[in-house]
Amino acid sequence: MHKKLSRLVTVICMATLLIAFSLSNAQEVAIWGAGTESCGRWVALRADKVNHAVMKQWVLGFISGSNWNAKGSQARPPDADAADIFVDEYCKNNPLHAVALAAAALVQESGGPKAQHEWKR
Repeated sequence: MHKKLSRLVTVICMATLLIAFSLSNAQEVAIWGAGTESCGRWVALRADKVNHAVMKQWVLGFISGSNWNAKGSQARPPDADAADIFVDEYCKNNPLHAVALAAAALVQESGGPKAQHEWKR
């Protein structure tokens, strides 16, 4: 179990550097942690409860952080499972996007402020 978590942390750190550079031009926001993983990775790890839980918690933290920073509208997905399903759908349709873009779309679609993302209905 510790080896898996250690590998996950290493992968996330390496992916953070790679994806942060690609996101920096589009968003001009520093993204850290599991949100830097690709949506393809989200889909691939869906059956791995430990790794998926880490990524899901990152998304929920992103929502909370967005709400903390918002000066008006707040993102209010019905519950954590609904947020998870939204990211599942986003990521299935956009496997090359970062999970952070899925989280940004979720914030906007659940009543939060407009966010930079590439998702369209």
